[in-house]
Amino acid sequence: MSTGARYTRLVVLDVNAPRDEIGSESDDEDDKMKAAPLFQKDDLSADSLAPTANTVKHPVGKTLDISLLMLYRFFDSKCRIHQNSNDQQRWTANRLFKMLLHIFDEVLLPSHNTHHVQFVLFYVTSIRFAYSESFLDLLWKKVQNPNISAIIRHTAVGYMASFLSRARFLPLRIVIYYLKELSKWAHNYIDDSGEYNQNCSLKAHLVFYSVCQAVFYLIAFRARDLTANSKGLLFLQSLQLSRLAMCHLNPLRYCLAPVATAFAGFTRTYQLAYCHTVLERNARRKLATVYGHDKCMPEETLESFFPFDPYLLKLSNKYIKANYMEYQCNDKDDYMDSSIDEHLSRKRAASEILEEDDFILADKRQNHLELSKCQQLDK
Repeated sequence: MSTGARYTRLVVLDVNAPRDEIGSESDDEDDKMKAAPLFQKDDLSADSLAPTANTVKHPVGKTLDISLLMLYRFFDSKCRIHQNSNDQQRWTANRLFKMLLHIFDEVLLPSHNTHHVQFVLFYVTSIRFAYSESFLDLLWKKVQNPNISAIIRHTAVGYMASFLSRARFLPLRIVIYYLKELSKWAHNYIDDSGEYNQNCSLKAHLVFYSVCQAVFYLIAFRARDLTANSKGLLFLQSLQLSRLAMCHLNPLRYCLAPVATAFAGFTRTYQLAYCHTVLERNARRKLATVYGHDKCMPEETLESFFPFDPYLLKLSNKYIKANYMEYQCNDKDDYMDSSIDEHLSRKRAASEILEEDDFILADKRQNHLELSKCQQLDK
C-alpha cells in the first residue's frame, strides 16, 4: 500500500471522529475530575499504548490518537537533524518532508471536515524552520493562482491563517510578512474590482472574502504581539485596515460574526478603523431580508475552516501542545461594548463543548442572537 493510501485511511478515521463527540467526552471527564481528590496520582503513562492509556474513549478517535502518536514518533526520529547528522540522514529528512508536503497537496488540502490529521504537518514544520517556510510558500502560491479552483484557494487561505496564528515556533517577522502580503493582495483586488461593481455576492468574490477574513482573524488573534511596541502599531497603520473593512465589497458582511466582532473591537481600541457602524448596518440588512421574505432565510456566510483549532486527542497531544498557541485576549480588551460582551457570553454558554480559547468557533445560535440585537436597536 502506498504512503498516500495510508494517509487517506487516516483522513477517513479523522472525518469519522467528529470534534463535537470527542469534545463532549472531554467535558464529562472534566466534571469527574472536579469531584476527584485534588492530588490524585496518575497511574497512566502518556507513552503507553495499552488499552487503558489516557486517550479518548471514542473508538475511532482512540484508533486515530494511537496512529498519530506513532506517526509523530516516526517523523521525530527521521526529520530531526542534529549537528552530527550525516548527509544520508539529512537527505532522508528532506525527502520525507517533501513526500509529506506532496500528500498534503494531493490528499489533505482537497479533503473536507478533517480535524487532526493535518497536525502531522504542523508538528513536522516545527522541527525545522525551512519546513515552515516551504509549507507557507506552497499555500501562498495556491492562493494567488487564478487557475486553481476558488474552493481550494479558500481552503489554502484557512490553512495560512490558522497556521500563522497557532504556530508558536514561527518568528513574528513571518507573521508580519504574510499579513502584509495578504493585505496587499486584498487592496489590489479592491482596485481591480472597480468602485461601481455592484456584484458583491459571496460566490463571485470567494477568495477575496477569505483573504479579508484571514487578515481580520490573524490581527485579532495575534493582537498582543502586534501591539507590543510602537513599531507594530505603525505596521498595522500601514495596512490601511479601514479601507479594507469598509470597501464597496463589504467583507465584514460575510465574515464569521466572532471574527468580525473581535476585529472591530481591536481596530476601535487602537483607532485603526471604526467598523461597528458597518456591523450594525449588515445586521439590519439581514433582518430586512428575513422580514422581506416573511421567513428566516439561511445566512450567506463564509464556510470557514481553521484547520489548527485546538487539538482534542489526548495521547498524541504531547507532541503538539509545546508548540501550540492558544488565544488570549489583549490586556487592553475593552474591545466591545456591553451589549456585544453580553452577546458573546450568551454564545459561549450555548456551546459548552467548544474550546474556551477560540473566538472563531461560532454556534448556530449566533445568527438568531444577531437578529435579536437588531430588533432591540430598532425599538
